[in-house]
Amino acid sequence: MSSIFTQVRLKEVPGHVLYQDAQVFSILTIGPHAPGHLLVIPVEEYADILEVPDETYIHMFHIAKGLMQATKALYSPPRVALMVAGLEVEHAHIHIFSLFQNEALDHDAVLPASPAALLEEATRIKTYIDGHPLI
Repeated sequence: MSSIFTQVRLKEVPGHVLYQDAQVFSILTIGPHAPGHLLVIPVEEYADILEVPDETYIHMFHIAKGLMQATKALYSPPRVALMVAGLEVEHAHIHIFSLFQNEALDHDAVLPASPAALLEEATRIKTYIDGHPLI
């Protein structure tokens, strides 16, 4: 069965398609953090953003940047948020929304990490990258 996002794109369920091309489409979310909260979604359904082929992934972020500029122009926020989360729908997507306060991201609820814990994580990540070139 197709995802709710695909169902919106195909007009099988109500929704607002804001942009569409052969690789990606954009819709408004039904659970916005702020007015104009939208999603950029690949046409092909991938459960995780890491499964999206590079060409489509790059295109998603190119379109996202344009939509971020639109969000900035329309809502005049101090920042425009871009987030990849997506545990609620098994179809990779990027969230874009006006960011007027950090509470919209629940950013202030994070626990501080010790310098030692940060060093340990940085070392783990750098070691992984050394063995797996990013490009």
